[in-house]
Amino acid sequence: MLNKSPVSMERIKRYGKEQEAAILADLQKLISFQTIPGALREIEACLDWFLHRAEEMGFRVFKTTTNDVGVVEAGQGEETLGILVHLDVVNIGDSGKWRYPPFEGTIADGCIWGRGAMDDKGAAMICLYAMKALLEFGIPFHKRIRLIVGTCEESEWTDMENFKREYPCPDYGFSPDGDFPVYNIENGYADLLLKFDESEQISQCDCFEVDSGRDANTIPSRAVLKVDDRQYECEGVSAHSAAPELGINAIVKLCVSCRWNQGIGSGYDFNFSRFISEILAGDCHGGKLKIEGEEERWEGQELAKTTVAPTVLKRNGDKVLLNINIRQNANVKRADIEKVFDEYRKTYHYEYEIVEYLDPMKVSRNLPPFSIMAETYEDWGRTSRFLAAGGTSYAKSMKNFVSWGPCFPEELSCAHQENERIAIDSLFRAMGIYADYMCRIVTIQDQLLKKGQTE
Repeated sequence: MLNKSPVSMERIKRYGKEQEAAILADLQKLISFQTIPGALREIEACLDWFLHRAEEMGFRVFKTTTNDVGVVEAGQGEETLGILVHLDVVNIGDSGKWRYPPFEGTIADGCIWGRGAMDDKGAAMICLYAMKALLEFGIPFHKRIRLIVGTCEESEWTDMENFKREYPCPDYGFSPDGDFPVYNIENGYADLLLKFDESEQISQCDCFEVDSGRDANTIPSRAVLKVDDRQYECEGVSAHSAAPELGINAIVKLCVSCRWNQGIGSGYDFNFSRFISEILAGDCHGGKLKIEGEEERWEGQELAKTTVAPTVLKRNGDKVLLNINIRQNANVKRADIEKVFDEYRKTYHYEYEIVEYLDPMKVSRNLPPFSIMAETYEDWGRTSRFLAAGGTSYAKSMKNFVSWGPCFPEELSCAHQENERIAIDSLFRAMGIYADYMCRIVTIQDQLLKKGQTE
């Protein structure tokens, strides 16, 4: 046993039951803030409310001078455990596909529904209450905990850069913005903007419009194409772009259908539809692009496959703009991606730029904080493993961070989908695991990273 918790599992579970009504009420309030991209006042108001709530609980709170990151702190010591969460959310997608309003936090069918329930407001709230549990248990703190609350995770991560300019990074930690068990490897992230020259084709049309997608990291559930007096609409199923196999991409469906449809666009062969139909259709791993690393393992662990997903399509003058979201294998480099898209540039008549790029993340599973993490998870009756994630999280913004929960393996994550929700039982089970882990970490007197380096 690496480090037994000073608080029994039964006491932690009892705390969750005692706080259930308050937690759900606070989470409903948090979901009510419409913190979609660009809603800066709403995002700041949401962050201020969250920090005020934390201050009421007895925590020290801080905020960056740029007002885009909040910090909730407890304890003291030379070593700091960090927890990275975010309050911004993606757009709601097709409003007509929501069973319940996306910003009300409806409780029904054993779940809490709403944009952000899974990604990432639910996790932010239970981590705050897990920290509150430590205060109520009265355990001694030999470490500091910092809950770092970001607001730009679904966009450009400028918030984390601002945080690092003003505050020291924690020594290690986790981001509860994915799945259990422990994900110590993450694919990279790249948004490529392809600008297709369609001047010849558009000049022959009396009317031409194409529109699909709002978020670079979400599979769109609807796409519309208008050519002359005809209109074609495709319905898909939204999904997180890190897991495109869970959705039906309306952009791909539109391009494949319309290329062979004798009514829509007959006589026009658009470059963007040729590229999507011939290169991207039928394979969410971009097999024809061959964006994979030479090695499929790192330190004995199997890596996640690359995924390639078109996410936003729109007209801009005589060009059609296509955003392609890539989650590159952990051994793929930026130059590998550039080489692939250079190869197809002339054939499909596009120029491109990489508008967002993050390197893959690889963290050693042998560090003591993560051994304790795995042990805690197993003590709660789960099977722990170290895995590679196809997605990306704030974990890769700081050294010695991993992605850990809150979605359990047997559950289907519906992040970025219409009808986003999280099961209430699972939410409280995850909170118990987090609280237990925090109890173990802060009561250890040794500095865990120094201990790991000397053994």
